[in-house]
Amino acid sequence: MMIKAKSWHYWGKGALLLLILSACMRPEKPWPRPTGTDMTTLVADLGSEYDTVAFLSLSQGLVHKVPRTAWDLEIHSTGSGYQVWTNATLYAFAGVLDSATWAGTTDPSSIPSWQCDLPDKAALPPLSYDESLTFVLDRDKGGIFYTNPAQRYQKIQLKATAEGITVRTYTMSGTPSGEWTLPRSPQPQYLSLDKPGHTIAILPPWEVELILTRYVHYYPDQPEQFRYYPVVGALLPMGRRAAVVSASEISFEDFTYASLSQLQWTTQRDAIGYDWKRYSFETGTYVIDFSRYYVLEMGPEAYYKVQFVDFYDEAGRKGSVKLRYSGL
Repeated sequence: MMIKAKSWHYWGKGALLLLILSACMRPEKPWPRPTGTDMTTLVADLGSEYDTVAFLSLSQGLVHKVPRTAWDLEIHSTGSGYQVWTNATLYAFAGVLDSATWAGTTDPSSIPSWQCDLPDKAALPPLSYDESLTFVLDRDKGGIFYTNPAQRYQKIQLKATAEGITVRTYTMSGTPSGEWTLPRSPQPQYLSLDKPGHTIAILPPWEVELILTRYVHYYPDQPEQFRYYPVVGALLPMGRRAAVVSASEISFEDFTYASLSQLQWTTQRDAIGYDWKRYSFETGTYVIDFSRYYVLEMGPEAYYKVQFVDFYDEAGRKGSVKLRYSGL
């Protein structure tokens, strides 16, 4: 699963970033155009350790939450095969190996290259029909939830056909540990390695319009240990468009439907991202950046302007995301 990269200069901003790092579907039917301009507030509590993923419907004012440990693999059918995503909320990494090397590998530390999912780039290559893929999955690189290596590392084999995809898992010593045979589906399918043979219900029954979650952000100018770093922010569902608006150019209150022509749209999933807040070393808390807000395209002629207003609940616990929004 399934929320811009900034150019950081060395020294000044780079040093500050190191301090911070160390401190811390496309719609099937068109939406009706929102009626009225009343401001709505929505709160999604991710937990003080950010252990919850929140799926939001702004048009219905709904929040659907699941633990970020609920799944390990997310499988999407494509036009010519499948794309499998790992669970970036768990800081999962995958090491792709040819079948012979994979079969003989028993030590995860011997794997030469590990990759993680970024918002718009899967760690695993796409899988075409009648192809196989073998890799080792580090379910939890931070070792927070799976401290036992036998739980943390799994060898996985994928086999794709036009009818469906087969997933087989093994321990690092090669003992079979699970198998799934899944027919092609127009909807994403989620698997937990702890529940062999079963898919997991992750998505709500309504259309997701925004996702609040941990995900991995890539800092190309940072030392290797900080290049792939977990952050907490907002991701767009795949294929949805958004735009960032500077409050200095037009205030949140003054932005109207007529202002849409001024926007530059993007489908980049972390267009909103994590930096609507910043860490204040003076207060030891996160501070909302009110210099920007966002416009989301929900469907043809359906738009919402969105502004983040808080990251704490009434008791002062972090991870409680509060936003306000209005239909255009």
